[in-house]
Amino acid sequence: MLLHVGFSSLPKCRKLLLLLFLFFVTCLTPTLRVSGFAAPSPVSHIDRFKRLQNQFDLRGTALASNDGSKEVTLSPREAYFLGQAFATWIIRELPPQSSASTSAETLPITIAAGRDSRLTGPALSYSFLEGVETVCGSAAPVDLGLCSTPATFHACLDPPLGLGVSASVMVTASHLPMDRNGFKMFSRQGEGGLTEADVSDVVALAAEIFQDQHGAYPNLDIPTTRPHPHWLKAHHFLQDVYGEHLSQLIRNCAAKGQNFEKPLEGMRVVLNPVNGAGGFFVHVLEACGADTRGSFNLAPDGHFPHEPPNPEDPATMGATVQAVAAAGADLGVILDPDCDRVGLVSGVGKAAGGDRAPMALNRNRLIAMAAAVVLRDHPGSTIVTDSVTSEGLSRFIAKRGGKHLRYQKGYRNVIEKGESLPDCWLAMECSGHAAFRENRFLDDGAFLAVKLIGEMASPVSALTGGKDIAVFTPSAGFEGANLLALIADLDEPVEYVEIRLPVQRGRDREVAIEQVLKAFEWVVSVTSWWKMEKYNYEGLRAKVQEDGGRKAGWLHFRASVHDPVISLTCESEVEGGVAAMLGTLIDCGMPDATSDTVDWASAVQYLRGRRGPRSL
Repeated sequence: MLLHVGFSSLPKCRKLLLLLFLFFVTCLTPTLRVSGFAAPSPVSHIDRFKRLQNQFDLRGTALASNDGSKEVTLSPREAYFLGQAFATWIIRELPPQSSASTSAETLPITIAAGRDSRLTGPALSYSFLEGVETVCGSAAPVDLGLCSTPATFHACLDPPLGLGVSASVMVTASHLPMDRNGFKMFSRQGEGGLTEADVSDVVALAAEIFQDQHGAYPNLDIPTTRPHPHWLKAHHFLQDVYGEHLSQLIRNCAAKGQNFEKPLEGMRVVLNPVNGAGGFFVHVLEACGADTRGSFNLAPDGHFPHEPPNPEDPATMGATVQAVAAAGADLGVILDPDCDRVGLVSGVGKAAGGDRAPMALNRNRLIAMAAAVVLRDHPGSTIVTDSVTSEGLSRFIAKRGGKHLRYQKGYRNVIEKGESLPDCWLAMECSGHAAFRENRFLDDGAFLAVKLIGEMASPVSALTGGKDIAVFTPSAGFEGANLLALIADLDEPVEYVEIRLPVQRGRDREVAIEQVLKAFEWVVSVTSWWKMEKYNYEGLRAKVQEDGGRKAGWLHFRASVHDPVISLTCESEVEGGVAAMLGTLIDCGMPDATSDTVDWASAVQYLRGRRGPRSL
């Protein structure tokens, strides 16, 4: 009422100015939110940090949306307190580091931070390091700038491979959309990333420090961009140190070749780093003589303006397949924004006149390639994978004298299991996360790419059965060492589907998965051509005899780690096999038996599309 009276008494010109002002504020405010960190709604200090934990790392929404529908949970303020907490944890957990010149001299704590190309990376990184500085002093923080996750860990190693810092943190959300960001933390002592328990300790410390210093979270709008702090040491580590390390690894793989410095001369490689931190890999390849014309998405751009920043995404893989074909390349390489995941694309086939269509080399194919190399170098090794790898991959590994252990989803779960087994030399997930014992079980997509590119350039290769045969000729290019030769006997699935079954509203996920697994066990017990796997580390998986027992499919139930969802994965080596499996589940009454806890609509809809509505 008062506003109405005051407005009515204003002169016409002032009324017009006020209306224009209100119009611009109303229209522009949502847009401005995209370029800044919007203040989150009130939340308890412990929940503010606890909700960021994603098992072994921290992730949150770091960028406000146009419509304000997504709450910002990770701002520079959270980063600042997490930096203090991490530094405090490192001081408490890390033994004093002695100088190389004298054991009596204790070196100060130093913590390095790298980041991928996300728009919120600089502000989060600098704020984290400011938190470090308040605990350890101005000599402690080191800014690695644009970096990869593996390179950020390498900074903890002693020179010449690293910088010898006490600990490091990578600011990244991996393959997630542009509005997300997070932290992956490493220490010298851990020889890798922090454990889930370690991350929980850091989260608890951050909440405690936050409460002691501030209490309630101030309602501030902090810009996403800020200048480099004048007190912060910068180091161009990614290309100067880590990149040169990868180039040398390629040369070492091809050590018996005639051209040690340029072993990739004559090879064309198309790189797609999805506008993340992986553009440096072009220089790694070129330093070894490769032709990288046709590479794309090289410039860091946190908008990820072209394809989704995920090597597994069909659009990203499809764009790379097209680029390899257009360039007539021998290989395509996709790296995710922080370079810990990789996907490959086969070449066009120069010896065959360049008329072989490039194909995706990911999931089971990529694991099989890595396993072939490992089992040649380390006979009898155990290959640890996640729970949804194929029956064909198990047979492939067994034929080479290896042992296949299917473990759990989650790359860190797979890696930690591999580390615990003395005879494991490769731990790898279908998503393209790969860790080798020879590389400290570090999750490194670029390292896997280097290993396989080195095989293409090496005269002594798994491709030639280890025989000393020169595989490169000017006329054939690298056709003789084509990576497809590694997996020529890999039995490929014909069909694969993952169906997410939502837990019914108000029902507990643990109760739901228990009910589903009991019903699944009963279905398997009454279906003669189904057999439960002997070892199940996550949910339950059953093998299905197909084509009279000559082929095998499988189906697997597990609970999602984070979402109120039960995942049903099916794979078949015959056409129509997946529909047959789902049909058996439905005909045996499994949806009816579990409908009070799980919604089966998505599975029924999938089956209706395969069978047709009349057959249901």
